[in-house]
Amino acid sequence: MKSCILITSHLNNQSKIDEALKLVDSLLDKNLPIIFAGNNFIPESIQEKVDWVLYTKENPLVNRNIYGWGLLPDFGFGDGYYKYSMSPDYGYAHLLQAYRGFKLAESLGYEHVIHLNYDLQITPENWDKLTTQVSKTPNIVFDWKKEYATSIYTFLVNDFIKMCDKYFTYYVNSNPPNIHRKDWFCEVFFRWMVKDSLTPHHINSDVQISSNISNGTLYWKYGTFVANFIKDRNEWLLQASNVPQNIQSLEFTADNQTVEAKRIKDCENGRYWLLPHIEGKYFFEENLMFDSTSLKNHAWVQKGR
Repeated sequence: MKSCILITSHLNNQSKIDEALKLVDSLLDKNLPIIFAGNNFIPESIQEKVDWVLYTKENPLVNRNIYGWGLLPDFGFGDGYYKYSMSPDYGYAHLLQAYRGFKLAESLGYEHVIHLNYDLQITPENWDKLTTQVSKTPNIVFDWKKEYATSIYTFLVNDFIKMCDKYFTYYVNSNPPNIHRKDWFCEVFFRWMVKDSLTPHHINSDVQISSNISNGTLYWKYGTFVANFIKDRNEWLLQASNVPQNIQSLEFTADNQTVEAKRIKDCENGRYWLLPHIEGKYFFEENLMFDSTSLKNHAWVQKGR
């Protein structure tokens, strides 16, 4: 079986480029050709390390949004707070880019693809586990919140292309039969597509992977952070883990005013800060961090669910 690696990406900032380079470097000794696909600029530093590059301008939006929520720790001003998010559904664009990569692999004579999103990190030990499983069952999916992850999977090229050709129209039209939840998202669709097609596959329960980039992630000198608007307090809750331990407050500028974010809690899932709300753009050391006017309607905190 002639296999290759396919990496899909949307590298629209330096943090994402850095993560992609880490992944590519970790795969250079695996003795498998690498196809790197992306719908944003792919730097030469990546191009020169991989075997094939697929750039596409395709980044289609379907006519729906993705909603998410999660319970927050008690920050001292009352419990029962949840964070919410709403974002355009780029799930179809993600699957379509992978499909284009599989089609390129097919044209190059590859029979099997190991697909990885650009921000995944996989240890040598887990890579060995993955390739051992591939030799037994070439079609592998990974559990993600009871669905199938779209950041990592392996498929025979013909099996994957056949599924996409049959089922993609349901994503485009937002009408997949037998998905009855209104808040379905890419991973829900992917699981339904694989199972409904009756494509033989193995559900991984052994290989462990990690990712440093997530939806809603923003970027600054310390790495990444997440900002959510607290509706009933008219404040911003920042989750920023990489700020040095000795720093207790951070100064931002917004609408020509200086505002201070104060550290309120350190948790296993991050370090939290409170920041006063001002309509407009927030800057940190002259670098734009986020636009509060638009972001507060897409990422917010409120009591109850």
